[in-house]
Amino acid sequence: MQPPPRKVKVTQELKNIQVEQMTKLQAKHQAECDLLEDMRTFSQKKAAIEKEYAQRSQAAATRIKIQNCTLGPGNSHYSCLLVAARTLTLIRMVVTFGFLTVSNLN
Repeated sequence: MQPPPRKVKVTQELKNIQVEQMTKLQAKHQAECDLLEDMRTFSQKKAAIEKEYAQRSQAAATRIKIQNCTLGPGNSHYSCLLVAARTLTLIRMVVTFGFLTVSNLN
């Protein structure tokens, strides 16, 4: 008995398999490129947020003048720590809620 005749040539079948594999590789490559682009965009946005956070932190520290809190007859170490804690709380509110602006810290 002879096997049934092939309807598709072997070379054509291999070419179809190769085309299918290339299509899958191109789709995978595009997905990886999209992921890298998303990561780049995320990193840029994160850097912008961190820069804004640093600027607002510096402005808040300047406005509250935490750097001028010195130990003296009227100032205790405890009161300096309270000022620092209030400053950090305000900075966290700015970052977390975004409703407090530097101009409101007067």
